[in-house]
Amino acid sequence: MNDIASTLEYEHAADAHAARAEHIRQLRETAAAGAKEIAIHESSLVYPLLMLPFGLFLAYSGWLDRSTPQGLATGLRIVGPIIVVLMLMLLLRYTSRVLTLTSDGFVAGRESALVRWNDVTACEVVPGYAGPFTAFTAVKLFHRPGYAPPEQRAWGRIGQRPQRADGTTVTQISLFAKARLISEVRLFQLFDERIRAARAREELARLGI
Repeated sequence: MNDIASTLEYEHAADAHAARAEHIRQLRETAAAGAKEIAIHESSLVYPLLMLPFGLFLAYSGWLDRSTPQGLATGLRIVGPIIVVLMLMLLLRYTSRVLTLTSDGFVAGRESALVRWNDVTACEVVPGYAGPFTAFTAVKLFHRPGYAPPEQRAWGRIGQRPQRADGTTVTQISLFAKARLISEVRLFQLFDERIRAARAREELARLGI
């Protein structure tokens, strides 16, 4: 009887050891993901290239074309330059990065503080459409209750607000149209794998590994 009990105890210990080893292996595999730094830009070039000539034409019609009726010319003098300025701003946005994803967290723009993945509980990628076209892509990052994320300096691209009664704060990054050369599914994966990697590193540290 003692031999049977000893055998069962040994098998149970062996199974527990194997399960722990497999759990640690999975944690290490998950923790290794997302180590590469990724820069995310907007895919906003097509809109300014299409609309900038249109804005220039309107401005020309309003200011220089003498055949334009006076009432219409007054409106074009306002609308044309506004379109030109907005499209030039979009061209500048195209050249600058929106986000930098690292293994530890993300930074919006170039001068913001790092938001660590440990302080993000979940993420969503939500496209917004204008007819058949993607007008913008919103990335929503949900922080743990009570956490106040550092201010992100990325004009017109990022906002932070409290949500729900539990004190959860949401950081929303808005990309004009979509991320450049990155699908919506892949964009979600880039965030999700880094969030899960941070959780895995926390668990490994708790296990003393």
